[in-house]
Amino acid sequence: MSDQLILMMDGKPHRGWTRATVGRSIERGPQQFDVSLTDTWGNTEGINPRSVQIGMGLQVYVNDDLLLTGYIDDVDPEYGATTHALSARGRSKLGDLVDCSTEGKQFSGQSLAQIATLLCKPFGISVLIDASAKTAANQPFVGKTPTLDLGQPIWEFLEEQARIRAVLLISDEQGNLRITRAGTARADVALALGKNIKSASGSFSAQALFSDYIVTGQQPNTPQVKLEGVDNSQPKAAISSSATVARHRPFVVSSDNPLDIAGCKTRAEWQRNVHEGRSVGVVYTVSGWRQTSGGRIWTPNELIQVTDPWMGWNDQRLIVETRLMLDDDGSNTEIRVMPKEAFALVPEVETVSRGFIL
Repeated sequence: MSDQLILMMDGKPHRGWTRATVGRSIERGPQQFDVSLTDTWGNTEGINPRSVQIGMGLQVYVNDDLLLTGYIDDVDPEYGATTHALSARGRSKLGDLVDCSTEGKQFSGQSLAQIATLLCKPFGISVLIDASAKTAANQPFVGKTPTLDLGQPIWEFLEEQARIRAVLLISDEQGNLRITRAGTARADVALALGKNIKSASGSFSAQALFSDYIVTGQQPNTPQVKLEGVDNSQPKAAISSSATVARHRPFVVSSDNPLDIAGCKTRAEWQRNVHEGRSVGVVYTVSGWRQTSGGRIWTPNELIQVTDPWMGWNDQRLIVETRLMLDDDGSNTEIRVMPKEAFALVPEVETVSRGFIL
């Protein structure tokens, strides 16, 4: 059976879409969809502006495989005497956390998992925790009390706390919040130029690449202000870029937190790995929406072997985003990959402002 994209609304399946995109990424919380059709009157299985309305809850399927659970954000009808068109866009349930704010609240002595559960419950969103993130997500905040400011978007606040715990926040197929880390599961197939790769496009930037990454720490109970006649020199570590940066381009981070030389080196290595990983991104396009015939749908946050002689790649990459697409070219999937090191997070210190943000 060929794959069909189905929007389930009010218990009724809606098919017949002529163009569609379903995007899932580990870089943003809500998953996204955009569907449209153009046809003659009376030829679209009952799809019309009355059956597709803003705010409607829905589920997006490929045949029996659930991809997304959320709501319709926008509906754009366009019609004439003989033809009509309808477009609908929306996001998974986490979109409410991005849009909505509250009157503010403090969460003294609570963990990220507890905070997320309290904030997600009114929206009908459950919180799931992968094994890789369980210890971090359940660790209570013991430094500065997490404070959701008046009017602050809920998602922005949750991301701040997630960075402190070095975890990722993503959406699952049911629209729930999943606390996780960069994946270790492997895709069922490899991406290979000349085999399953139809086309590719890259995005490379040197703006965030530096010749040296320098992190200065602070001795415990030592002020940052230099006092005359007092040796309050701070720990410091410097590492060179592993990428080719020929000219002098230093990057210096000064930490307000107690860090010894080893801690400074760890932070400098992390900063380098993230910058270099994020500077290299390639989108591969493959036929169909499944990894193998009748197999699993392409899914983000999985490792995949990439064999691309033109780029000189023959190693594993992390699937950062997938876009299932339907258009005049048929059914295809865009797969964006990066080095896994781009998402190798390190915890931030709780007692200071979030200065180390991806």
